[in-house]
Amino acid sequence: MSIKLVAIDMDGTLLNDHGEVSSTTIETLKAAQKKNVEIVISTGRVLKSALYFGEKLGLKSYTIASNGSIITDRDLKIIYNSPIDKQTIKTVVEVAKEENIYFHFYNENTYFSNKYIKEIDKYYNSSKERLKGQNINFVLFDDVDEILNQKDINIYKFLFIDDDLDKLNKVRERLGKIGGVNLSKSGINNIELTRKNVTKGEALQYVSNLLGIDKSEIMSIGDNDNDISMLEKAGISVAMGNAERTIKEIADFVTKTNNEDGVAYAFRKFILE
Repeated sequence: MSIKLVAIDMDGTLLNDHGEVSSTTIETLKAAQKKNVEIVISTGRVLKSALYFGEKLGLKSYTIASNGSIITDRDLKIIYNSPIDKQTIKTVVEVAKEENIYFHFYNENTYFSNKYIKEIDKYYNSSKERLKGQNINFVLFDDVDEILNQKDINIYKFLFIDDDLDKLNKVRERLGKIGGVNLSKSGINNIELTRKNVTKGEALQYVSNLLGIDKSEIMSIGDNDNDISMLEKAGISVAMGNAERTIKEIADFVTKTNNEDGVAYAFRKFILE
């Protein structure tokens, strides 16, 4: 059967190491759209960033953000969300403080932290052209209740970052003992936490059910642990050439790296040829 839907991770997959989508990849995406292929961004990023790239690329499709915690439709309307409950947030923050590890968490357009890290803020709000227009908000807090007491606040994902892998593993072990959460990672030095049963794969299943698209008609492309669930939901699973070894081992096909237009290469092989 032909591919009707492609779910694509962003960092390390759709984006090269400069945070850009190459002109070759953009042209390939346009060619696939002309064949009526749904191209769904599926990212761990905050929703506002995912929508920014989707609009910039002219995708006009469903968007999966915060590792599957939020899904928007073609009109950018949120059609599904699964926030972390407030008591769990408090527990997670307490663990982070006790272990003295940097963390932040997201809602739809803002990341919140009890510590300001210049490099992380630049990641979201760089003055460079490649990130111009995203304008992700940042809120620094002392007490997490300052955030949780706000009306209609939804928190979808935590990100913990530390280059000390022993420390990171200890934190992961503690977080794993908290009920009602799902843990993954998008890089060697981080931990990502969402609500239990929230994954990119479950979100992809939700979208494909809405569209009446069978698993055999889906291709997923990713590079890290938080992509495993969506690779498992696809008829064709593609690992980037720069993906972790474990991702390559479970994938049906290993494409070129994110700096070698690996996404475009996979599209040409399975959709455009």
